[in-house]
Amino acid sequence: MSDQYEVQPHTKVVRGPNRASYDRTQIHGIIDDALICHVGTVVNGRPAMIPTAHWRVG
Repeated sequence: MSDQYEVQPHTKVVRGPNRASYDRTQIHGIIDDALICHVGTVVNGRPAMIPTAHWRVG
């Protein structure tokens, strides 16, 4: 397994790319330290964000 996530068109950081990191250890650390995440969707044509608990397997 690589130490870096592969950059794909749908995962490439567009805004502030000079601040982006694809380092697996750094990304896992951010996910592990966060208490909640936000899940976004569109309901009746309007954006909706739901704060929710999360965890990482692996």
